[in-house]
Amino acid sequence: MTEWITVSVFVVGVVYTAGKIISGSRAEIRQLRNDLNGLGRKVRRQHTVDMLLIAMTNDRTERFRLVELLKED
Repeated sequence: MTEWITVSVFVVGVVYTAGKIISGSRAEIRQLRNDLNGLGRKVRRQHTVDMLLIAMTNDRTERFRLVELLKED
C-alpha cells in the first residue's frame, strides 16, 4: 500500500513539474513575441520618417546623398 502512495506522489510531482516547465516556456515565448513586435514597430516608424525626409527634399543630389547616408545605417 505504501508503494502505491509513493508512486502516486511521484507521478503527481512529475506532472506538476512538467506543467510548470510548459507554463514558463509559454511565458518566455509570449515575452519574446512582444519584444519582437515592439522592435518591428520601432523599425517601421523609423523607416517612415526616413522616407518622409527623402520625399520632402527638393534637390535631387541632396536626395541621393540622404539615401546613401541612410543605407549605411
